[in-house]
Amino acid sequence: MLAKRPKLFMTIFLFLGGFIGLLFGCVLALFIANAKPIEKDSTPLTPLPNPAIRTITITIDPERKDELFTRLEKFADMWRYAILIAPTRSSENEYVVSLYRIDMKMAGSYFADSGILELGFYNTNPKSRNPQSFFDNELKDFEDLINEIPNSNYSVQK
Repeated sequence: MLAKRPKLFMTIFLFLGGFIGLLFGCVLALFIANAKPIEKDSTPLTPLPNPAIRTITITIDPERKDELFTRLEKFADMWRYAILIAPTRSSENEYVVSLYRIDMKMAGSYFADSGILELGFYNTNPKSRNPQSFFDNELKDFEDLINEIPNSNYSVQK
């Protein structure tokens, strides 16, 4: 009988296969619709604010600005930081100072009219905490470089 009407049986099997596929797809869609959604992590990747581990304030004679920037570059080379010192758009009296490394960073401002540099020392990634000795060792070297500038005042707040 199959040999007598092959087109009819092929058409029936085609529709039957389509119907079974459609039925299977509907059942699967109902199953997926009732599944629990994947919960998103509610904590942001970088929680704000990221408090400074140490806050540094340096006061120098405003005429020694270039010497201060040279010392910052020397410190960055010593501890392998990328450094950016650039005037802000608002005035030539304020400079943005940023030192960046994969695990730690320093960011702040230098005010040329008063000769004050304020820097915050941060973990780059707030979730990975570096030991306090890392900060202390680097800040000791930074203090030694800054103290080479005559009449400079260096203070660190924890």
